[in-house]
Amino acid sequence: MKKSIKHIFWMLLILVSACIPEDTDEIAGKGTPLLRFAADGNFNLVSFDAVEQTRAVVSINRDAVSQADLAGTTSVEFSLDLSIIDDYNTANEESFVILDPTAYSFVGVTGTKFEFGSGEFIKEIKIKLNPAGLDLSQKYALPIRLKNPANEYKISEANGFVLIQVIIKNEYDGVYLSTGERYNFSSVSAYGGWDGANVTVLGTPSAILPWEFETVVATRGAKTVAVHIGNSDGGFGLMNLTVNSDNTVLIEATDESGLPVLPLDGPGAPSSTYDPASRTFELFYKYTNANGTHRVLHDVLVFENP
Repeated sequence: MKKSIKHIFWMLLILVSACIPEDTDEIAGKGTPLLRFAADGNFNLVSFDAVEQTRAVVSINRDAVSQADLAGTTSVEFSLDLSIIDDYNTANEESFVILDPTAYSFVGVTGTKFEFGSGEFIKEIKIKLNPAGLDLSQKYALPIRLKNPANEYKISEANGFVLIQVIIKNEYDGVYLSTGERYNFSSVSAYGGWDGANVTVLGTPSAILPWEFETVVATRGAKTVAVHIGNSDGGFGLMNLTVNSDNTVLIEATDESGLPVLPLDGPGAPSSTYDPASRTFELFYKYTNANGTHRVLHDVLVFENP
């Protein structure tokens, strides 16, 4: 009877295993011991809250190729390398800038050198970040390269460097469900004010356009976020929302708005507000197009997830 290929494979495996003496290291000498970053595609993303805190930003892995390697010790240094940012920005049409060195410090390491003791195979690079004073509209990154390995270890050619994007989020940052109405008027004078009792406008709009979609509310400062204007979710650009100490909300146009958006004013105009208990923005604002047509918007943003 013919033996199956699977049966022959297992017979050969048993014979080869029997030839390996006990108490030997089968993988010894079968490669070069490496030190590398544990980051897919040489990129890592770490999110911080908009308060002082400490977090690990990336891990350094020790890839031993024998039991003796792992039982021994090694060390590795790291340094900042601006060329990593430059290369990444060029290749990906990005605009990362290096994280301000006055805003953070490395934690749990002497200088910039990690010592791996016997049996240790992973180290974490941690930073203590104080975001006060940072421009949170910038795209910050830490470009780090490994160097000077000890005791026959080498730096991985593929994973010896990493770009770490540092995102700083305030308490309002996240994905929200946006619902609301845009009231279209032929002119500014056609709008007659706001009826707070019925949550609607006075005057006769030419159209009322409701919407409902998920949208991103993104950190711009400790108390400021950016959100898409009205029913556009991207078509009309961004406006800034700043939450005041009394939970009223200041609405401001930005260079990215594309529209002269302003807080709602005039007869019966309500204030825009934020409710911390339900994590809900209720916004009232307006803009006038270049052709004189006027728009009044009521927008409710309810937090869904980070």
